Amino acid sequence: MSGPVRAFPGAEALVRVHAASLPQPDQLAGPFVARLLVAALSPLPAPTVAAFAHAAGTRVRPGDDVASRPPGAPADADYLQGLPVAADDEPSGTPVAGLGRAVEEFSGESLAAVPAAGDWTGDRLVGLLGAVTGDGPVGVLASLATGELGAAAPAVADLDAGARPGPDWSVAHVVALWGRRDGPAGPLLAVADTYPQLGSPDLGPGLHLQPADRVAAALGHGGGIVLVGPDRRRAALAGAVEAAGLSSRWWDGPDRPQAP
Repeated sequence: MSGPVRAFPGAEALVRVHAASLPQPDQLAGPFVARLLVAALSPLPAPTVAAFAHAAGTRVRPGDDVASRPPGAPADADYLQGLPVAADDEPSGTPVAGLGRAVEEFSGESLAAVPAAGDWTGDRLVGLLGAVTGDGPVGVLASLATGELGAAAPAVADLDAGARPGPDWSVAHVVALWGRRDGPAGPLLAVADTYPQLGSPDLGPGLHLQPADRVAAALGHGGGIVLVGPDRRRAALAGAVEAAGLSSRWWDGPDRPQAP
């Protein structure tokens, strides 16, 4: 695709589906991104975000929480009807392993969802993404803490000059990574976010660039990434994760990022 970003193989389809799908429903960032990946990479039609939430085991919070959305994003709670509500003593959100199961189920088992967790650094993240995207289309779901990211709005020229304002908000969140740009201030990763308000002037609604080291720091709060590719590449994707010094395991703990 045109512009300042070198898109990962298959990312053109992801960006098209993303533009037609914004915004995410409240509390369903994880199911929203999982649906994007299936719609972009699978020959089967992707079901609704609510179907992904049910399949992944989402439990929602009762009531509205304005802080769970970025500034300017309106409430959109229609999808929450019929989803299980978290009890007072259990976490809300969507388990990432559940998102992986939903991706595989709704792709007719044509896609594999391979987790990557561990000690994240910018070099390790960039190296892993380069290794897995060199052999064909691979989607990347990232479960992270937005408080470590920069603001979405800066232009590419400002990022190249070293501008690092932000963050826009501070929650546990899920996004897709879809490309890379190598600039004078270091590698930038392209993010497909779940709200149109989080977009840069160069890329458009819901699309922005983040320094790789900031994305790595955001993953370091108990998060990780899920690589989504053809099932025949499952072992190769898992091997690339281990070769990068990370672990191909699902994560789930007290600080598990919850999809807002």
